[in-house]
Amino acid sequence: MECVLAQTESGAARRIALALGLLAIGLFIWFARNAFLLVFGGILLGLLLSAAADRFSRWTGLPRPWTFSLTVVVAGSLVTALVWLFGRQIGAEFAHLATALPEMVGQLRDRIESTTLGQLDERTASEGNAAPGPGRSTAAALIGFARSLFEGAGNLLLVPFAGVYLAAQPDLYIKGALRLLPATRRQRA
Repeated sequence: MECVLAQTESGAARRIALALGLLAIGLFIWFARNAFLLVFGGILLGLLLSAAADRFSRWTGLPRPWTFSLTVVVAGSLVTALVWLFGRQIGAEFAHLATALPEMVGQLRDRIESTTLGQLDERTASEGNAAPGPGRSTAAALIGFARSLFEGAGNLLLVPFAGVYLAAQPDLYIKGALRLLPATRRQRA
């Protein structure tokens, strides 16, 4: 009887440990989702550049390092040309957004304040239970905007850098990824 009870407790402990492990993995994936998206974007760009360089190498007979370099230069030139062609229009849209956004936020604030929930929040704020006044919220908004701007610029640089880095020697990374698998599964993978 004690043996059966010990096995039951051991099985329950394993299931609890498995559930906690899966929860930890899920939380890790959730909190690292932006990094996963950046890595995924870099891998996709690397695959695209590598496939284009390989096709160009087969078509011209040039060595792959040469065709890869030409592919990166052509892709960079295309992106530069698109930015040059549409940069003014995109800049004008951002300027319009910068002037229209504060007005839209003010209208939204007025609408929220006219609702019952907004009035309740306003009363709570006047009793001293709310966040600091508008001066600090504007500074916090500017800091958040600057942070988002730098994050976006970093992401715009990181994905192409990772893509070019991975596409330069794809066999090295494929073999490295295969070494993470058991030897019996490598051929299938």
